Amino acid sequence: MATAEGTTTAALREGAHGRPVVRVQLALVHEGYGAWLGPAGADGEFGPRTAWAVRAFQRDRGTAVDGLVGPVTLARLGLGLDLDR
Repeated sequence: MATAEGTTTAALREGAHGRPVVRVQLALVHEGYGAWLGPAGADGEFGPRTAWAVRAFQRDRGTAVDGLVGPVTLARLGLGLDLDR
């Protein structure tokens, strides 16, 4: 998706991995959704458990429940668009 600055920000989705996923997972834990992640916790892998946690968070916050971590979900998690920082 394009931002006002003209850069492109892709939504995180199942199959993603790395530091951006860890940041989202840690934010989900902070918001009370850690149990959804299972024993692996914030492992940096956007698998089915992370997708379930994202959907539960989205449902509880009244946003579109799509399992994608885009700008709206990032904002609700208190994260900015640049997850690499």
